[in-house]
Amino acid sequence: MATTKQQLVIVLLGPTASGKTETALDLAEKLNLEIHNIDSRQLYIGMDIGTAKPNKEQQERVKHFLIDICHAGARHRYWHAFCYIYLM
Repeated sequence: MATTKQQLVIVLLGPTASGKTETALDLAEKLNLEIHNIDSRQLYIGMDIGTAKPNKEQQERVKHFLIDICHAGARHRYWHAFCYIYLM
């Protein structure tokens, strides 16, 4: 019987500035994971105020995906953003 490798996915939910980023960083470092962002505003380049976007130091600690990938005026759909992960 063939076995398949299962991937670990941890989802953190909560309001802005509730500590999700630091928790995600700690978990990612301890479990050797990457962070895949699905915040609807952190996708946008330059939209840093009010989004609690991880700063440069935090992004350097652990590889992040889907932060600063498009301009606020650009048309996009979330599935395009998720596909972007696999093109990096």
